[in-house]
Amino acid sequence: MKYIFFSICIYLLGGVNGQGTFKNPIFDGNSPDPSVLRVGNYYYLTLSTAGETAITVFKSSRLTDFRNAENNTAYKATENQRNLWAPEMHSVDGELYIYFTMDVGDHRNHVIKADDPENPMGNWGPPIKLLADFEHAGIDGSVLQHGNGQKYYAWASTWGIWIVKMINATAVGPSRVFLRLPTSPWECDDVCINEGPFFIYNRGVTYLIFSASSTFFPNYNLGMMSIEGDKDPMVPSNWWYGDDKPVFWRNDEESVYTTGHATFTTSPDGTETWMVYHATEDPVQINGYRVARVDKITWDEVTGRPVFPRPSGYNHTLNSYFESTLAALRSKFGALKQRFDSISSNFFHSESQRNKEDNMRGDYLVPYYADPLAHWGYVHPLDQLSRLDRDLYDLGRELSSWDRDFHALGSSMFNRPGLMDRNLFCPMVESMKPGIDEKSGKYIMNVPLGKDLSPEDLKISLKDRVMTIEGKKEQKSEDGRSRSYHEFMRKFTLPEEVKTEEVKSMLTPEGYLKIEAPLPQGALPEPPKPKEIPIEFS
Repeated sequence: MKYIFFSICIYLLGGVNGQGTFKNPIFDGNSPDPSVLRVGNYYYLTLSTAGETAITVFKSSRLTDFRNAENNTAYKATENQRNLWAPEMHSVDGELYIYFTMDVGDHRNHVIKADDPENPMGNWGPPIKLLADFEHAGIDGSVLQHGNGQKYYAWASTWGIWIVKMINATAVGPSRVFLRLPTSPWECDDVCINEGPFFIYNRGVTYLIFSASSTFFPNYNLGMMSIEGDKDPMVPSNWWYGDDKPVFWRNDEESVYTTGHATFTTSPDGTETWMVYHATEDPVQINGYRVARVDKITWDEVTGRPVFPRPSGYNHTLNSYFESTLAALRSKFGALKQRFDSISSNFFHSESQRNKEDNMRGDYLVPYYADPLAHWGYVHPLDQLSRLDRDLYDLGRELSSWDRDFHALGSSMFNRPGLMDRNLFCPMVESMKPGIDEKSGKYIMNVPLGKDLSPEDLKISLKDRVMTIEGKKEQKSEDGRSRSYHEFMRKFTLPEEVKTEEVKSMLTPEGYLKIEAPLPQGALPEPPKPKEIPIEFS
């Protein structure tokens, strides 16, 4: 006997606070000079904590929320050490480092190295002082990985920005160049200063984003300069010093002040660039109230330069990476569901009829075409089955493509246990092959459902020999902030010989729903007999 069935998979994605949107800030409490680096499937926020006596790393699957995040102390100041400022995590030559400022008599640049470059939450080594022989104090160090293949270290000192060629990740060369001196009014609110350099890259150009004016005044802002990737950054004349205005500044309409000290990261697939910075919601209360926020920047299609938004206030709802990506997936899923409904309408408003024309044994589920051409024109049952097979095959390929798109988001971004389990995520269209166990004389069918389901997640009904299997499972994230639902339904028709009142179903540890029922005597098929083929003699 031969049966064809198809399964409908419905995936509902939801979240308790809305996964696709968010509001600033991304951290509760004072969090000045924030820095974020994506390592593997997680984002790591690095902050100065414990009264600026420790460096703490916070781990989150989402860039937009580090509240109650797992955290680890990467370094704690010892006696005679204080003012641990502006820690930045960087990946350099396959290793992981945190560059930061520490006061050991005066403010100096330091670096620590992770024991395991793939685990920022592990142990970190002792601090190494950079620029130990430099005659001035220095703060806010960052790494430039330039297009010429060389690495450079930039930092703030003597009110401006300096640069030096790096020998390796923990040592710099002897030649230091003073790169930028603040002179314009927007760089000189309260005090003339440039600090907090950070580098981003696009179309072979390196962009230096820096902070200007005092970090303790509401007009703190961001400026920009750039250099082409094949030019030497140690030559000041090779740099374009930008328009004489800030690129990112206070937004009084949304009560955002002290906007500065930015670092940058990307969405999980690398298609979006996000800026992490600190700001206050009050123009007077600043020190102790600078809080980490994020905003997305874009890139000018003509010039390739970064385009900065206006700073977003606490009441401003923003679209995260989830929103645009999930919107595309929902749209694709909607189209697939329409095809499901169409196939269901065309093929499964059907009737079973005996096929005696081709001397083949067995029952066939014969589709009844809803469209006029198929309705008025006779279509052989096997041709109809063939059409159905082709449609389901094409649909299966589309589902697989959609599945890959979903996997590209990264399961960690959703932080939902078991979400990416293939069988549970979306049981695919497939052909069932029920059979008869000749030893026991039973009809047996094994339906793959997935190991994460329990009997409580399933509902099985039987009417007019049509068995319906419905599954629904709710799962919550570890932090309880989001939940997901998995639903599917499968239908198939039992053979006429099966005693429906004695049908049993069992869920196996391997994730199969086992359907079995006894068959009456005489229901077993006779073994095929050889047929003689006449031989023509000439």
